Amino acid sequence: MMPVVFVARQDGVHSKILSNLEQVEARGGRVLAVVTEGDDQMARLTDHVFKIPDAMHPLTSVLSVLPLQLFAYNVAVRRGCDMDRPRNLAKCVTVE
Repeated sequence: MMPVVFVARQDGVHSKILSNLEQVEARGGRVLAVVTEGDDQMARLTDHVFKIPDAMHPLTSVLSVLPLQLFAYNVAVRRGCDMDRPRNLAKCVTVE
């Protein structure tokens, strides 16, 4: 089963994310989440957790992306994907 990835920071929609996470858990889904340090309630409900430090709101997006990029990189390496030549990547800039 493919895991569901949540970015569950401590913000205005935290309770809605928690509700969605509980729905996935109730249906037997595996959960991987990026949570703010100290959010023990969310961390208890997940199968795998990446904790980020509590920071100012504009910085939390950057802090949330970093562990997910490292996770994606490591999954690709374990699958044997060539990181320097990704499949089906179209050029977005043409040289004249």
